[in-house]
Amino acid sequence: MRFKHYLVAVSMLFTITFSAQEDEPASPSFIGTATMQHVPSIASQGELLPSREKIGGQIEDGRAFPHKVLIGKDPQIEDDYFVRNPNALTQKISGKAPTLVFDAYTSPSQPTDPDVAIGPNHVIVTFNTGFRIFDKEGNPLTGQIAPNPTIFPNGGCCDLTVSYDNAADRWVLTFLGGGAQIAVSDGPDPINDGWFNYNIPQINDYQKLSVWSDGYYIT
Repeated sequence: MRFKHYLVAVSMLFTITFSAQEDEPASPSFIGTATMQHVPSIASQGELLPSREKIGGQIEDGRAFPHKVLIGKDPQIEDDYFVRNPNALTQKISGKAPTLVFDAYTSPSQPTDPDVAIGPNHVIVTFNTGFRIFDKEGNPLTGQIAPNPTIFPNGGCCDLTVSYDNAADRWVLTFLGGGAQIAVSDGPDPINDGWFNYNIPQINDYQKLSVWSDGYYIT
């Protein structure tokens, strides 16, 4: 009988220990330090390379599929399902019309992966293989620029993202190539300010960055 009680006590001890280990939250671990280099301003670089496109096939990250798509408007003009079955809220919700509409870029590549961020005086539009800078009126200040070597001199392929850090008055762009590359501008002017470029080799695909009150978080 005493032996049975001993087995029960040991079993309960292991169960409690295992349960406690399961409830312990995972803590962050230190892997390494990102490398950093300074890149001169876009304005000081002279002639810039245009963004690279690959027409009629996959772009550099290889995620595109060569499916055929309809160019222009759908030729179907009769018995359209969506005309016969409109959304119940169509034209029922009042909203303001956009005050500014402009074409940001053209690209035959798929996927396009568009992104946009707005600063105090500029708008930056990124797509899979390039970016373009506008003023707040939608006037282009640059052409479609290749990210490499303009602000990412270490090479790379694609998956650009852009954010604006209002608290620090800085632009933050990310780029995939040899890890996740992060470019942080010297100031709020993306054309005349330089860039600090950081590389995180542990990330190998489709990085996403968020600007938070205490730092930049990337997945």
